[in-house]
Amino acid sequence: MYIITKYYTGALMAGWNADKIIVLTALFLSIAAIMNTLIVSQISLQISDLTGRVSSIETQYLQANPREPELSPNPRTRPDLIVSNISFNPSSPYEGDVVIIITTTKNQGNGDAKKDFTVRTEDVTLGTTIGDRNVNSLPKNQSVQTVVTYSNVTRGDHNIRSTADVFNDIFESNENNNVNSRMLFVSYCGDGVCNAGRETGSSCPQDCKADLIVLDIEFSPSNPTPGQNVNITTYVRNVGQLNVIGSFTVRTEDITLNRLLGDRIITGLVAGETKTTNVTYVNVSGGNHTIKSTADIFNNVSESNENNNDRNETISVNPAPTCTDNDRDGYNREGGSCGAVDCNDNNANVNPGRTEVCNQIDDNCNGQIDENNVCGNQSNSTG
Repeated sequence: MYIITKYYTGALMAGWNADKIIVLTALFLSIAAIMNTLIVSQISLQISDLTGRVSSIETQYLQANPREPELSPNPRTRPDLIVSNISFNPSSPYEGDVVIIITTTKNQGNGDAKKDFTVRTEDVTLGTTIGDRNVNSLPKNQSVQTVVTYSNVTRGDHNIRSTADVFNDIFESNENNNVNSRMLFVSYCGDGVCNAGRETGSSCPQDCKADLIVLDIEFSPSNPTPGQNVNITTYVRNVGQLNVIGSFTVRTEDITLNRLLGDRIITGLVAGETKTTNVTYVNVSGGNHTIKSTADIFNNVSESNENNNDRNETISVNPAPTCTDNDRDGYNREGGSCGAVDCNDNNANVNPGRTEVCNQIDDNCNGQIDENNVCGNQSNSTG
């Protein structure tokens, strides 16, 4: 308004007539509109020259435009700002952490952004503005990073949005691609998630540890008799979130007799992996035995649960049967687990291993006497 008023005053004092002023004013307005430096609104002007002649015209009042001058009306030569990337540090934060949010803004247009513009970063989930950062121009095909700090971040999922030129200070070839967003996932103590890179120094260490358990104990043979050797296999599994890198000891013992059966070393155990140890129980005695295996008996591994490292299994060792062999012929009268039955344990010449002869005796203990025509034409009989 000041420029126009000064222009008219100078023209009148110079003695220009109203018609000449109107023509030059129209030319001035046209040039200004082409340069796109002014915002236009319709008004009515009355102009008096020094002779008192009054002329009325309908013209336009121009107000200074705060936006950047567009040197060409062609959109193809304008800048075009986009948010090309949003990153977080740390990338997997815990509740209460301070998160650094880095926004990368790129001018992918064909013209330079020659004046300042603002990049805004917001938490859309909570409806809060995290920060505004000023950028001092951006040439075409160049990128710039702005940084805001998100303090005391809360648990859960957060939709983080960054907007380039949030106040529309820059004339762009595309005004609809200035926004980008990315989800920020914030863990919390006890959610069972171990975030990469946070295993040590974390505010939630219980979520980022190994956890060793004895999955099973097996015996071979499964039904031993007294005096036998029994192989005991212990299955150890890491059910935690973190790999075991070093070594730990698995102890196997007979807690019924308070007898140590053996310590075995396991080196390394990936999360979810199972390994086995083996010990031999030599000359096991009869009766029931409770066998206990404990993973990490010396607590070399820091675990999320230190109270689930052992397991008990019971093995029954049945007494060996009593086998009677009075005639010392190698056959016992009890049968069953003692072998074939000796039908006459007082006669060493009678047992399941003998050959039948003609003597009116069941020599081979098969329930028949003198079978298979051992006596010629004489009839066989059963006893």
